[in-house]
Amino acid sequence: MKLAIVIPAFNPVPLALHNVVASCRLVAPEAELLIVDDGSFPAIASELPFPITIVRHDINRGKGAALRTAFDYLTANEYDNVVTLDADGQHPPESIPDLLQKQRQTNADIVIGNRLRNSLQGMPWDRRFSNTISTKLLEWLFGVKLYDVQSGFRLIKLARWNDLQCDSDGFEFEPQLLLQAAKHHWKIEQQSIPILYDNQSSHIHRLRDTIRFLKMVWREWLHR
Repeated sequence: MKLAIVIPAFNPVPLALHNVVASCRLVAPEAELLIVDDGSFPAIASELPFPITIVRHDINRGKGAALRTAFDYLTANEYDNVVTLDADGQHPPESIPDLLQKQRQTNADIVIGNRLRNSLQGMPWDRRFSNTISTKLLEWLFGVKLYDVQSGFRLIKLARWNDLQCDSDGFEFEPQLLLQAAKHHWKIEQQSIPILYDNQSSHIHRLRDTIRFLKMVWREWLHR
């Protein structure tokens, strides 16, 4: 099984990105590491001290666009599985083997790194509130059990990626992917992970991204 680890990044803190890449290489030495540089300035250097592929967007297009670029690239190159995680260090690469084990045990199409099963004490209150509300809203509207819909730490099978119609460019891409996966009867499992927040800066714009999320939910509702 060909495994890739994808890190979408926009103006990341160099030390944080370096540590994420180093930890990924340590726990999954067989995986290809792929960074999607989503229009960072200056561009992310390719001289990281690890074998790594960098795909670059000339302008900032959003996290969803970066992930679509990665999935299309990996599908074209016949990768089987992809792990996605953020560049700021809030997702523990040490939990990647746990996601892989959960997939082997359950034959899941998606394994979500679920932070909501643990204490949420370390998560900023606004993210905790929006994540809980959006998770419950999607479950209520679409009648499917979803977990931590905003989590960017996931293991995804790529064999059926092209079946999904995920057109969102921003952070709303991640809940949209879960809704599309549920619509196509993918098997979705969860794996509890720790919460790692240490005053990381976020590119989330509360009002703008909330509006985009609600628009995405409306489109999915109309086409359910």
